Amino acid sequence: MSLRRLFVRQLATARRTSPNPLATAFKTDDDEEPRYRDLKNPEIPSLKGLSKRWERMDALQQDDVIAYLEDVMRGDWKKLDKEQRDAIMYVAYGPWGPRSTKKEKDAAGLLNAYMWTIGVSGLALITYKYATFDPKKPIPGIDYTQ
Repeated sequence: MSLRRLFVRQLATARRTSPNPLATAFKTDDDEEPRYRDLKNPEIPSLKGLSKRWERMDALQQDDVIAYLEDVMRGDWKKLDKEQRDAIMYVAYGPWGPRSTKKEKDAAGLLNAYMWTIGVSGLALITYKYATFDPKKPIPGIDYTQ
């Protein structure tokens, strides 16, 4: 049997077995993947006042809420209640993470401030020593008899 006939036979067999070629072409792994809350966390996280308490939540709780909301969004959006929609909008577009309006302390700025403080205090100490220096008074710890 030639290679061409073998290929045509396999193609014809594949066409007969697949019910809808578009469904096969656009099939994703999400369709077969079990839901997150069924596998890892069967509890539904509380979404009440999420925007007010989001910053105080630890990273694991935030990940659970995000995974739950992703799972909920796979379903019909018309069935979502207002609390879920508000939580989805806050997690997607809210002022947290890179979009936060709070100014975080960066290490470079803090290091810069410490270096300036050390430099200014050192300069002040040197200036004080030169201002109070008396050339007639012997420096302690130096032997002048040699």
